[in-house]
Amino acid sequence: MQQEVVTLEDLPGAAIDIDVRADGEWVAICRAELDLVVASAGQHFMVPEEIRFPLIRWVGSADILLIDARTTKGRDNSYVFSTSGVQKARFCVGDGVADAIAVGESVVITYFDEGIFGDVPPSHEGLCVFSPDGRLEFGYQSGVRNPVDIADCYCICAAGPHEACFSPYTGFPLVRLNLKTRDQEVHELPEVLAGASALSTDGVVFYFYAPYNTKRSIIRWQPRAASIEVGTHSGPLRAHCRGAFLSTGTSGYTIVRPGPS
Repeated sequence: MQQEVVTLEDLPGAAIDIDVRADGEWVAICRAELDLVVASAGQHFMVPEEIRFPLIRWVGSADILLIDARTTKGRDNSYVFSTSGVQKARFCVGDGVADAIAVGESVVITYFDEGIFGDVPPSHEGLCVFSPDGRLEFGYQSGVRNPVDIADCYCICAAGPHEACFSPYTGFPLVRLNLKTRDQEVHELPEVLAGASALSTDGVVFYFYAPYNTKRSIIRWQPRAASIEVGTHSGPLRAHCRGAFLSTGTSGYTIVRPGPS
C-alpha cells in the first residue's frame, strides 16, 4: 500500500474538506477565523452563504460544488462556483447529505438516515443524480427498476464515466449503477465487508475501508474471489480515483493507494 502526503502551503486557514482531481488539481474549503474561504491553486474567494457542514467537490470540467450537508425545507444548500468565485447555480439537494461524487458530467448525492427519513425532498430517494446546474436527473428509489432498500448510504465511488458503486444499510450489498441506462448489478458481499465507511474501485477490483468488524482495515474484493486485507489506515477516508482513497487534513491531504501502482 502506498501513501502520498501533500501539504498545501498557501491555505487561508484550516481545511475542513478537500477534493483532488485525477490530474492533481485540488480545491479546499477552509475556516479563516469567522469566515469560510474556498481555495484552489492560485485562487481564493469568500463563501457568501452561511454553511454549517461543508462538503466541497470538483464538478464538470473545472467548476466547484459546495454543499451544506444539513438543510431545511425551502433552503438552498448547494452552490456551483467558478474557481474565481463566480456563482453559477444554487439549488437544494436535500437534507442529510452523506457524500457527493462527480461521475462524468453528473453529480451523485447520497444521504444518511436523518435525511432519508426526514421531510426535505429528494433525500427520501437514498441516492440522487443531479446535473451540475442543479437539475434532478433522477432519484434512485423512483427512477431505477427493482431498487435495493437504502436506510443509510454508507459509501459510494465512481466506477467509470457513467457508473457509480455504493453499499447501503441495511443489507450492505454492492450496487453498480449505470447512470445513463439506469441498469444495475447487485452483488451480495461477504459479511466481513458489511458497514464499510468508504469504497473505491478501478472498475474491476474493489477496496472497502473500515467495515464494522475491522475499523482500520482496507480490504480488497472482487466478485467470485476471496476478500483480502491489504493494509490499515487511521482514516477517515473517502473515494478517490482509480481504486485510491483520499484523506483530508487541516493543512493538506493524503492519497492512499491500496492496489498496484
